[in-house]
Amino acid sequence: MIADRPAPRSSASPVTSAALWFRLPGWTLALILGASLGSRPANAQRPIVASGRVVREQGKDTIPVPGVRIVIHRVGRSQQGPLDSTLSDTAGRFHFRFVPDTTVLFLLSARYAGIEYFSSPITTDPGLPDSAITVIVSDTSSNQRVNEVARYLVVRKPAEDSSRAVLDLIVLVNKGTLTRVAYDSTLPSWIGRIPRGIANARVGQADISSEAVVLRNDSILVFAPIAPGEKQISLEYLIPPGGSLSLDFPEDSVATNVLAQDRTARVEGAGLAAVDSQSIEGENFYRWVGAPRPGDVLQVTFRDPARAVPSWVLPLLVITAAGVVLFALFRLQRRPALVTIDSLTDRIAVLDARYGGREADVSPEEWQGYLRDRDQFRAQLAAHLAARGSPP
Repeated sequence: MIADRPAPRSSASPVTSAALWFRLPGWTLALILGASLGSRPANAQRPIVASGRVVREQGKDTIPVPGVRIVIHRVGRSQQGPLDSTLSDTAGRFHFRFVPDTTVLFLLSARYAGIEYFSSPITTDPGLPDSAITVIVSDTSSNQRVNEVARYLVVRKPAEDSSRAVLDLIVLVNKGTLTRVAYDSTLPSWIGRIPRGIANARVGQADISSEAVVLRNDSILVFAPIAPGEKQISLEYLIPPGGSLSLDFPEDSVATNVLAQDRTARVEGAGLAAVDSQSIEGENFYRWVGAPRPGDVLQVTFRDPARAVPSWVLPLLVITAAGVVLFALFRLQRRPALVTIDSLTDRIAVLDARYGGREADVSPEEWQGYLRDRDQFRAQLAAHLAARGSPP
């Protein structure tokens, strides 16, 4: 993603839309170059035109900003730097003519109120020149509100050491027309919360330079201007073996999603409820969604494999159970058989159901065994009936 870029805005031309960059992190540059270089046709070294306007939002409209220094930059793998510059005229317009190079990217910057704003990469196709680029700049305010509107926590399954990797995506929105700045350079422009009970936390990909994002204790601090629009910041950290995750929500409601690969995950508090699972890159995740209120606390706990039954316990239980069964059988063999009339009649009935009328279907030995067992059970039945004084 492009560093510190606002939400897309409409432009007079479908060729390009406004964008805002405070910096270009290394990963952003690599992404842009990897996706763009080599994909454009090699053009002859003919000059192309890039032109547009610098504007500032005022209410629901935009007004031109004259006298702004516009610089065209060349961004390549081996070299980066300014190529040319000009001032916007009274209507905020600017115009560049330059020779393209398919091995690099070109983009524009406009410095306004002490902040550098960048455009999206310029098209280098002579047949489709960027002739209506809009660079939107903003006045600044230390009172402009910036809200955390969404939070996504993606918890991976436990690693070999039972730790769990987490991707934590924070979505900020500046809904105003002013760029949020701190009261002074020593203070952050925005402060948020990070979970307790985590380890190895670091800033991942973001729309704000990672150098301007600081993790301190249970807080995340942004030391950079936050322009109008949406910004995303990703964090990466670990839940230690046997640990859990706890996150406070001290301010406005935040649309929150928790996705966990581990079916033992338990998500409580913060108004979250389980919903349908979701597949990400072919892997299944269990999902909880909700909108926490101020003061809510999100708790994510697990049945930690490190605390599960040790591997040697199951064989021991099997051996013990087998010993109990063998001992019980031994005791039963040494005790007189407790034979009842009902059990004898049942045995006779089972034999008759299995062998009755099937002499031709079984071997002579099996048939003789049936007759012998049946006679034995009948004799025992007769003895029991005689002992009770009943006729056989």
